[in-house]
Amino acid sequence: KYNSKLIEERKEKLLQIIEKTQDLSRPQIRGSDTFTYDLLMKEDKSWMEEVLPPRKVHQLKLVNFEEIDSDMVEEVEKAVTNIYAECPNKRITFSLIVGRLERLSRNRLNSPRKSHFKKTIELILSHCESKDEYLKRIYPNILRWFQESRYLTLSVKLIQSRFKCYQVISEEIEDWLNEEVNKIPIKGV
Repeated sequence: KYNSKLIEERKEKLLQIIEKTQDLSRPQIRGSDTFTYDLLMKEDKSWMEEVLPPRKVHQLKLVNFEEIDSDMVEEVEKAVTNIYAECPNKRITFSLIVGRLERLSRNRLNSPRKSHFKKTIELILSHCESKDEYLKRIYPNILRWFQESRYLTLSVKLIQSRFKCYQVISEEIEDWLNEEVNKIPIKGV
């Protein structure tokens, strides 16, 4: 503990600083004599609270997450429309859709506060393709390839040998693919 004489001297010094510059904030007063400020805060805090200017109350900017979420939903709808218009050869996944959003939206969806954007996340998840949906969507690309190729007959085995994504498929897709392949006539006949 410091002796009372030192504390009284420091109080006088602090009062002189406050009188000279009446418009200073607490951090500015502390900056003019850190030792005195810290010593008096430790030794006589109630006196300091009486003498110092009032603490500045920060006006917290309230974030309206619902409004931001609604704006992001619109942005996602545009991104999804563009993605489907392009008909990419990749599977449409969460990361593909998020990658098409503006940087701020991407950051919001990768932040700890992403739970505030439920509508946006639900919308993105509703547009993500399962593997089966993806295989059905790209089938027209397979047909275009076949029509331009040298092969005469299209078969499931040919598709699986030429396109990795068709190598491991569900029974449902295999049945669907067999039906689709059987609809294609043999070339040149």
